[in-house]
Amino acid sequence: MPSLTLSEIVAIVLVILIVFGPQRLPEIARKTAVLIRHARSTLATLRDEFENEYGEFTEPLREVRDEVAGVRQDLDNSVAAVTEDIRRLKAQAEAQDTEGPVGPAGPQDGVTTPPPETAPAEPAPVEATPDGDEAAGDGASPDKPEAS
Repeated sequence: MPSLTLSEIVAIVLVILIVFGPQRLPEIARKTAVLIRHARSTLATLRDEFENEYGEFTEPLREVRDEVAGVRQDLDNSVAAVTEDIRRLKAQAEAQDTEGPVGPAGPQDGVTTPPPETAPAEPAPVEATPDGDEAAGDGASPDKPEAS
C-alpha cells in the first residue's frame, strides 16, 4: 500500500479545495469516508468468502510456509554459528602466527623440514610395431619413414 507524506496530503487537499471550493469540502470528505468504509468492508467480505471457500487448500500451504520459515531460521542460525566459529579459529590462528609456532606442528630447535618432493614424470608408453620392434609412444619407427 502506498504511503503518502505530509506534503503530498497537503497538495491533494489544496487541489481539492481549489477544484471544488470550500463550501463543498465537508460534503466531499463525508462521501470519501463512506466510500473508504464501504471498500474496506467489501474487501473483508471477499477475504472471508475466499477463506471459507478455499481454506482447505490454503491451510496446507500455510503450514508448509511456516515449516519452511522454521527451516530457514534454523539454517540462518547454523550459518551464523559456523561463521562465528570461523572467525574465532581465524583469530586464534592469527594469534599463534604472531606468537610463533609452538608444539609439534612447528619447527623445533630451529630445524626446518624440507618441502615434499614431487614424483618424477612417467616415461612415454612403448608400443610394438608390426615388425616386432619397440617404438616410442607415437608408433613411428625412428629409422623408417611413415607411409602416407
